[in-house]
Amino acid sequence: MSALRRAAVNVAAPALLRTQARAVSVSAAAASPASAASAAPSNALRPLPGQTAHGTDNPLMGGLGVSALARPAGRQSVSGIVATVFGCSGHLGRYVVNHLGRIGSQVITPYRSIDGMNVRHLKLAGDLGQIVPIPVDIADMDSVRRAVARSNVVINLIGSRYETHHYSFDDVHAKIPYRLAQVSKAMGVERFIHVSAVGADAKSDSDLFRSKAAGEEAVKNFYPDATIIRPTVLFGPVDRFLAYYAYMAKHLAAIPMTQGGQRQVEPVFVGDVALAIMNSIADPAARGKTYELGGTKVFTEQEIIDLTAKHTVQNIRTFNMPDSVARLYGSIIGGRRDLSWLAESGLIGAPTIAALASKLSFPSVFNADMVAQKHTDLVSSRRFPGLDALGVQHPVTLEAEIERILAAHRAEPLDHFPEAEIMKRDAKDNASF
Repeated sequence: MSALRRAAVNVAAPALLRTQARAVSVSAAAASPASAASAAPSNALRPLPGQTAHGTDNPLMGGLGVSALARPAGRQSVSGIVATVFGCSGHLGRYVVNHLGRIGSQVITPYRSIDGMNVRHLKLAGDLGQIVPIPVDIADMDSVRRAVARSNVVINLIGSRYETHHYSFDDVHAKIPYRLAQVSKAMGVERFIHVSAVGADAKSDSDLFRSKAAGEEAVKNFYPDATIIRPTVLFGPVDRFLAYYAYMAKHLAAIPMTQGGQRQVEPVFVGDVALAIMNSIADPAARGKTYELGGTKVFTEQEIIDLTAKHTVQNIRTFNMPDSVARLYGSIIGGRRDLSWLAESGLIGAPTIAALASKLSFPSVFNADMVAQKHTDLVSSRRFPGLDALGVQHPVTLEAEIERILAAHRAEPLDHFPEAEIMKRDAKDNASF
C-alpha cells in the first residue's frame, strides 16, 4: 500500500460511519457522469477536461473507489488529501487553506509564532479537527519532518518582498524550498507544489527574481514532477498591491516612481490563484509543469495609482526618480542589509549603520532591490499555461473588486460609502410604515 493510499485511508476511516449513506448515492451518481454533473453543487471540485471521476483512474487517490472529484464537496466530506501548507498565514495561504478545507481535506498549518495566533483563524476553514496547527522551525529538520509526516501533498507558499536582518532573499526563496523538498521526498510525500513568481530568472538584475529561479531549481532537484506556480501580482482584500499604494499615498507627500510609471502589471485575484493551486493537486496533467497565472487586463503602474486615487478619493502625487537616486533612497530606508555597502566602503562605522537602520528602516515600503524589480514587467509571458488550464474559466477582474478592497482607505466619511447610502434608504422606507 502506497504512502498516499495509507494517508487517504487514515483520513477516511474516522468518517466512514457518518458518510456511509452518502457514499451509496455518490457511487450511483458516478455511474452516470451526466447526472453527477447536474447533482454536484457549484463549489464542487469537478474533474478538469480529460479527467475521469473515478479513483481507479486518479493517481492522487491511489485507486480508493470514488474520488473527491466525483462526490459533492463539503467540509464534512472526505477528499483523501492531507496537505501541509507552508506559508499558510500569508495573503495567499488563507485562501488555499479555505479551498482545501471546504472539500473535506485535512490541512496541516505550520506556524513560527510562539502561540500560533497567526493561524488560529484558519481552523474555521475545515471541519472539526481537520485544520491542524503545528509549530515548526524551518531550520530544524526534525521539526519539518513532523509537519509533513502524514501528508501526501506539500504546498510551499513561503516568500518575501524584502530582506530582513535574519533572512535574505536566498534564504527565503532558495534554501527553504530546498529543505522542504528534501525532507518531503525523504518522508515519501507524493506531490509537491511550489509557488514562485512571474519574473523568476537566474540572469535577472533583481536579487528577488534570481532567488525565485534558484528556488524552482532547488525543488526540481528532488521533485522533477513538481508543479510550479508563477503568479504575476496578487490583488484582494488586505493585499500588498493596491493597499501598498493607498498606504504610500496616506503617509508620503508624493510616491516615488521609476521608469516613469510605465512598468506593466497584470494583477490576478488571490482567490483565483488559490483555486488553481487546489485544482492542480487533482490534475495528473499538472505534474512537472510550470504555470504563469495572470489576470484579465494589463495596466501600467501609473494607471494603478490613478485607480487607487479614484477609489480612495485622494489626490495622489507622484514624481519620477532616476535609478541611481532611487537605489540610494532605497538603501537608506531599506534597513541594515541595504546599508551594508556603506560599511564595506569604510565611510561609516557599524554602530552608525545600526543606528540609521533602527531609525530609518522601512524595507516593506521601499528598498534598493525594488528598483531592479521595476525593470521587469509582471505580465504572463504566454509561454506557459495559465488559469484556464487549471480550471479557472472566469477569473475575477480588478475593476469588480477594487472598490471593496480599498474601502478601508477612503478619505471621505462613511456617509459616502455605497453601503451607507443603501442603509439610509432602507431606514427611510422602514420609517414610513
